[in-house]
Amino acid sequence: SCIDPTLQSADLVVANLEGPITATSSRSAGSKVASRDNYVFTFPLSTARLLAAHHIGVVNLGNNHILNFGTSGFDSTQHSLMEADVAYFGQAAGESLVYATNVNAVPIEFINYNEFGGDAATTLSQIENAKQTGYLPVVYTHWGVEYTATSSANSRELAHRFVGAGAALVVGSHPHVVEDHEVYK
Repeated sequence: SCIDPTLQSADLVVANLEGPITATSSRSAGSKVASRDNYVFTFPLSTARLLAAHHIGVVNLGNNHILNFGTSGFDSTQHSLMEADVAYFGQAAGESLVYATNVNAVPIEFINYNEFGGDAATTLSQIENAKQTGYLPVVYTHWGVEYTATSSANSRELAHRFVGAGAALVVGSHPHVVEDHEVYK
């Protein structure tokens, strides 16, 4: 792939996994655009190995599609990722998982906020815990309005709260376009 050299040269590649990894056939493939099934995604079981082969070491599971195939799809995803040695974190299926690692001797903890089923209080608590245990909190969010390049006032306010609690970086996903950015504190 054309971005492989960039991915291979990175110390750590983190991505959003926008759907479960299952043995189930995708309902979105071949469905009518804008129909209910058009938004029900899954990835084949080979996906986790592909992520690892392309140097993607950590994925966020806290998004609006990870439960497209219920908790069994979520469990299948976790199992596939563990087998491929791809780490994961995120708020989904009643869990709020973090991922702590060291990158070039810098202790980093990846924390998720999922607007579509997450809890800001949990994220704030996880930021505090990461700071207390000596980790640099990085909050990877799933929020916003699709195809809108301007972040909402609510997202900005919440990002400021996350930074105020100690997050070193807040990264957003979901809109499918590059949104605006801000340097805050």
